[in-house]
Amino acid sequence: MSASPRVGVIAHRYICPGGVQTCFIELIAGLNRLGLNPDVIWDEPTDWQAIGSPAVEAAFGGGRLAINSVTLRRLPAWLRDPLSRLSVRFARFELKRYDFVYSFQPGVRMPAATPNVCWLTGPSLLELPDPLGDDDGRRAPSPLKKYIVRCLAPRLRPDPHSRYVAISDWIADLFRRTYGRRLPVIWPPVRERAQPESDTRSHRVGFLFLSRLEKYKHPEIMLKVAQRFPEVPVAVAGATMGLSEEARGIRLAAARMGLRNLTVVEDPTDDMISHLFESHSVFIFPARWEHFGIVTVEAIRAGLLPLVHDSGGQREIVPIAALRFKDETELLEKAAGLLSMAGSERSDMLAGLQRHVARGSAENYRREMILLMCRDLGLTHLMRQV
Repeated sequence: MSASPRVGVIAHRYICPGGVQTCFIELIAGLNRLGLNPDVIWDEPTDWQAIGSPAVEAAFGGGRLAINSVTLRRLPAWLRDPLSRLSVRFARFELKRYDFVYSFQPGVRMPAATPNVCWLTGPSLLELPDPLGDDDGRRAPSPLKKYIVRCLAPRLRPDPHSRYVAISDWIADLFRRTYGRRLPVIWPPVRERAQPESDTRSHRVGFLFLSRLEKYKHPEIMLKVAQRFPEVPVAVAGATMGLSEEARGIRLAAARMGLRNLTVVEDPTDDMISHLFESHSVFIFPARWEHFGIVTVEAIRAGLLPLVHDSGGQREIVPIAALRFKDETELLEKAAGLLSMAGSERSDMLAGLQRHVARGSAENYRREMILLMCRDLGLTHLMRQV
């Protein structure tokens, strides 16, 4: 093998910014820093514009899925997701041509002789709690659909030639309970954003929701927050992935409830996100059983105190029980407590959280991921540069 290895990165075509997308981008940026331009392996090229046109260099590596991406996109979500796993399992990616492969698609069959690492967030290989399990009759899929899914695409098992790392301690523990061994954990990276000066921070006020605007993230809970605190600004912001039903529903509900303090921001730009972080004091993340929750780390690093659901990977990001809630009633109680908290107490709590989440930096993530490759391939000259 030459001093410059040929590296492949398996990743599907992302349609909006998000957590795994950030991991994908930061890995490529780290490889570029070492003079390595990897191939992105899939059956269609990456839509770089959809994920923010990052300043990274990568080539299209090609490949074939058992069911091509165009066909999969035409299917309903309840059928598309399991068939996507099956399609990936029988994909033809010609991975033997690479010296090392990174995969953001658990389930790919790896050649026995190809060193690799697979980033595991959970759903392909693990039975996770249903994040919509406590919702109303709109919950999907139905028992019949679940039966069809099990028949067509049973849950995958770990590939014997893949090496996995987990996105969080929660996922690593679930893997151990399922398969009898615990995976190493590498926290995902967060975007570095300039933090305002302390005098600016003291003028922050308001509650912020920032994530994809879809049902299982529960952005609608911010309506109750706005209703409970009518004098406090409340913002609901996030990617719509080309659909605006959730955002439109929140706007209509806010109008019916007479809420004048709630703002909905669809598909915010990076500058808009920075402004939202700088102008609000509390970040609310109500998603249940989130695999990790990169945006919570980003909010903490940007100077917001978090209030997160007491489940999944959010528990390890926010170890302070006073900042976690189990239901809507507890959320409103703890939100009131934060509003009445003395400034010095808020600052001390935030400083402790920022020290706790410091491991979730882009530099740490790049180093840990790339060192796996360097050690496997004996690239001591690159290890000194990581």
